[in-house]
Amino acid sequence: MKTKLLVFAIITGLIFSACEKENENNGGNSGEPPKISIGSEEDLIEIPEGLENSSDPHATTCRTYIQLATNLSAFSYHFQPPSNAEEWNNKNAAAAVQDASDFSYTYSWTYGEQTITMYWLSNEENDRYTWDIDMEINGVRFEYLSAWEAKDNNEGEIQYNFNWTCAYTDEDEADCDNVYQIYKWNTLDDGTVTFDWLQEYESQEEGYTFKYNLTSNPDQSGELTFISDGENTQTYTWNPDGSGTFTNSEGETTNWDAAS
Repeated sequence: MKTKLLVFAIITGLIFSACEKENENNGGNSGEPPKISIGSEEDLIEIPEGLENSSDPHATTCRTYIQLATNLSAFSYHFQPPSNAEEWNNKNAAAAVQDASDFSYTYSWTYGEQTITMYWLSNEENDRYTWDIDMEINGVRFEYLSAWEAKDNNEGEIQYNFNWTCAYTDEDEADCDNVYQIYKWNTLDDGTVTFDWLQEYESQEEGYTFKYNLTSNPDQSGELTFISDGENTQTYTWNPDGSGTFTNSEGETTNWDAAS
């Protein structure tokens, strides 16, 4: 399982870097379809300076995990189709969406010997925007992304399915394992932000879930908890001044001071 996930990570990095370069060169689309509002932790929470500048190992690890858990920048550009995208009217070709969409595009590029096509659809509903994106590699269609965000930007969810990496293995599509990354965020009326990052692995032989639970309070205090298959494995809590406490899976605690 670990080997397979490593392959997923390598392929993801290579292919997304190629796609991202193309999107950077092409610029944005003039049709103004909706775009997701968040890309990194800076769009969601404010880390206190005492934590941001601390050189304590636990504080550094905590800060790194906050950034990893809330970083959507590797995928956020997919919420805006590139300028070479063509308007797409064949709704029946979209496995993910059967109804008419407010914005429908398709665009393709090549990566080595692979021809990759993205089917990009977005809808406006009463209180939210939705996105559904499929990826087709050499004629084989994969669910890639499904997302929604409230129009006030205070709540949303993004789900990525890395099943498309099966196109780069010898496995039959029907036997290919699903690896999901699911992001959920919510800003409460008092300014508290909750953010969940879930990785879920599914196969016929085994499965696991790994989750970050992040809470950021209006006074800049917060908590980050790691949950593996339902068990708390690590917890980081920090105070408004940036000092904090690390708790391991055995319940043992270590404190750190805020940077002066």
